[in-house]
Amino acid sequence: MADATFGGAGKVVAEIKKGVFNCEKVKALQPAPDGSDMAVVEW
Repeated sequence: MADATFGGAGKVVAEIKKGVFNCEKVKALQPAPDGSDMAVVEW
C-alpha cells in the first residue's frame, strides 16, 4: 500500500482505482477543468 504522507497521492489513487473500483468508471462532482463552475468529472 502506498503512503500519501510525503506526496504519493497519485500512487494511492491509482491503487484505489485498481483495487477498489476494479477499473470501473468513477464520477465525481468537482470544480470544472476550466475553473468556470462545478462539473461531473469522470476518472
